[in-house]
Parts: sequence; structure tokens; C-alpha cells
Amino acid sequence: MEEVEENGVNTREHENETSGGRIVRVQEVIGFSLLDEGMYEAELVEIRDIQTQFGASWRWIFRVLDAETENGDTPLVSGVTSQRLSTRSKAYAWISALLGRNLKGGETIDLDTLVGKKAQVEIRNRRMRDGTEVSNVVDVKPLPRRKARRAKKKSEEEESE
Repeated sequence: MEEVEENGVNTREHENETSGGRIVRVQEVIGFSLLDEGMYEAELVEIRDIQTQFGASWRWIFRVLDAETENGDTPLVSGVTSQRLSTRSKAYAWISALLGRNLKGGETIDLDTLVGKKAQVEIRNRRMRDGTEVSNVVDVKPLPRRKARRAKKKSEEEESE
């Protein structure tokens, strides 16, 4: 038997063709939290390239700074946007919120430079087909000016150390 990992699911392939198939082990999804709906201060921790039924997309993963899970951890939440970037797209709005300014037409941006930036995220909960309730980021807004200045100052102090 050979153990193979495909798309995050471990499968054990059988050499015996009479077994009738493969045995798979479903891995528990960990890391994402269920929160009350509302606005939260959050820090971007990762942007993943994913494929959805609508095509190439980004999964934006945020650490919520003003909430805790039941076991005291900082919760993670995520949202999805298309990879199409125009002044009307959700990705444009989210990038602009994280930068604290609107992007200019023709401007290029390295998405990795957004990691560590803070913003306000709007959380809404929805029920999946399997009945599981999940929290999704549905919008990202810039931090209020006072919090944005404090976050920028703290970031500059950390860089100088």
C-alpha cells in the first residue's frame, strides 16, 4: 500500500485490484472560527490562490484581533474574491482598504506586501450544504484613521528594531 496526498486528503492506494477501490481519510478542517456577525479589527495573514466554480480566485485569511476562540486562541476567518482586478471588483476594494488608499489605474501591487496589514472585516455567517455553519469575510474596510496611524507607527517601530 502506498500513501498519497492529493488536495489535502490522504489516500491509501491498494495494490490488490480486487479490493474495489481506495480508502480515504477525511481530515478535520482546523483553524477557521465561528464568530458573531459584525465588524472586527483584523490582520491579513495569507492570500491563497484557489480555483472556484467561477475560475481563478483568492482566499484571504485574516486573524481577528479583537476576539478570542473558546480556548483563548486568536480566531482566523477567510473570504474569497475573484482574481480579476478592476476599480469595481471586491479584490480592488479589499486591497485599497488594506493600503488605506485607492489604487490608481495601471498600478501594480505585490500581494505579499499586504500580509501583516490591518483593516476592519465584516463577518457574516452562513450554513454550508452539510449543515456546518461558517463565518465568512464579506467586506474589508480601512481602519478608522486614529487606529490606522497607531498601526502604521507600531509597524515602523518594529521595522527599525
